[in-house]
Amino acid sequence: MKPAWRGDKPIRRPRRIHQEGSNRRRVSAADSRIRVLDTLDPWGDWPTWMATSPFVPEEERAEYVRPAFLQKVAQLEPIDWLPKIQAKKFRLQEQIFEPSTPKAAKKKLRVAVPAIGTIAIYKSPKDMDKVVSESKELEWIKHELHSLPSIAHSSRCELHSAQ
Repeated sequence: MKPAWRGDKPIRRPRRIHQEGSNRRRVSAADSRIRVLDTLDPWGDWPTWMATSPFVPEEERAEYVRPAFLQKVAQLEPIDWLPKIQAKKFRLQEQIFEPSTPKAAKKKLRVAVPAIGTIAIYKSPKDMDKVVSESKELEWIKHELHSLPSIAHSSRCELHSAQ
């Protein structure tokens, strides 16, 4: 399989972006070169998340719910950038049992998924463990990448039709 290219760097294998990669997710959403994007339990709805997530230490919570802080993280808000995703295929994977993201925030994230997106919900750790134990974490993204026309084929078609 030929690698796809991102500027000067080859992209040889699919990758999944999850919770800790908020800034990368925002960049990915706006990058038209990203053809398939798969996320696992993204954090979002910052005002709700900061105010109610058990992940936020109680002694630090007051700082994180201040308007000044929320304004700083607003540019990373998945609720705002999910509808703007330019990828051809998108999937939101959600572990409904995962407690770090409040239920209200998870609901808003699901609503924000663009029309091109799909949602996979894992109801229990056992459901998620099955996917991991069978090494199927990247099956969806591989399938979706193979279902798209290749970049080289698309370029040839555009050049051919322009003649």
